[in-house]
Amino acid sequence: MLIGVKERKDHSPIYCQIAESLRNKIFCGEYAPLSRLPAENVLCELYKASRVTIRSSLKKLETEGLIHRVNGKGTFVSELKGKQRQIILVLDRAPNELRHLHELVMGALVKAQEDGFSVLVSTCAQFRGFLEEAIHSPVRQTGALLLRCREFHLEDIAFAEKHGIPCLLEGCERLKGLNWLAVDNEDAMRQIVDHLYGLGIRRFGIFNAKVTASWSSFAERYDATIRRIAELGVPKEDIVTVTLPANSDVGSLPYCLTSEFFKNGNSPDAIIAMNDIIAVQVLRWLGDNGYKIPHEIAVTGFDDVDIAKYANPPLSTVRQNYYEVGGEAASLLRSMMDDFDNKRVHISRKLQLVIRESTAESCLRPAPAKDGPLLIP
Repeated sequence: MLIGVKERKDHSPIYCQIAESLRNKIFCGEYAPLSRLPAENVLCELYKASRVTIRSSLKKLETEGLIHRVNGKGTFVSELKGKQRQIILVLDRAPNELRHLHELVMGALVKAQEDGFSVLVSTCAQFRGFLEEAIHSPVRQTGALLLRCREFHLEDIAFAEKHGIPCLLEGCERLKGLNWLAVDNEDAMRQIVDHLYGLGIRRFGIFNAKVTASWSSFAERYDATIRRIAELGVPKEDIVTVTLPANSDVGSLPYCLTSEFFKNGNSPDAIIAMNDIIAVQVLRWLGDNGYKIPHEIAVTGFDDVDIAKYANPPLSTVRQNYYEVGGEAASLLRSMMDDFDNKRVHISRKLQLVIRESTAESCLRPAPAKDGPLLIP
């Protein structure tokens, strides 16, 4: 599926969106080299845009060398010299199903547009077909960016790289034989545990979530949390884990399960949730049951989604800027396409702890170093 105007209207000027749509039509052969583009008034009607906007779009493509004007005759597609570049963006679900996935996709799309790339969006099932088309194209240089995919086939990636198409995985399992950009969950959870331990907390609750996939970021976060707490010498009996069943309703079930932390009389001093949605439900249950936060119990999340700063009280969490990550992934793939030599790229992205009122005692301590956690009221 070619990305057109509608999917991107909120993130770039209209004339850029129209230019991208026309660029895609040129690259896919709908407007062949040396063919005449539709007249400006036809394009105005097609894109529901003003003549000024259409001319700005055409000027952008002319600057890129994709089209040229002939006085008295119209605008024509230039003869393509050398290879034009495209990214195949591979997903295993629709971007609108998850907010963070939508932000990742938009970050990658906008960065690709800025760099003059065309973009194809593919499911894991469609990926092989797009690869076969790409390797037979005499005018395209292609790279593939797999965003949060759990259902991709290693055979497809091997096929791509055999034919000179670099593949980069973002937020997927860290397989040694592949290129990946990933969040450093180990460091992020260490920041959270060390922050809580520094506040004098010695009894920990961990709110995990079971995932049916063979790999998940939740599993990485949970394992990292357990490791760091153990390194600090906390006895196992002072660690309580509650696990959300697989495929359960994250929007409501965590509220009901929070009571499990308090059944055996050894209630935790803090609850570490594997994401903000779970953490906000924990805050609600604690508030409804008379617990003072953070004076009696502290709570942390992960992701820093919008709801975190509006929770009651505002939630301490680890910040992920998904839009920025998507753009960084697209830039990294571009670099790989510039110099594709089969050397593996493994990059772990550090995240930053954001301290808010759900662990408010931290605000009484001296300000951290410049590269330390953010203190946000």
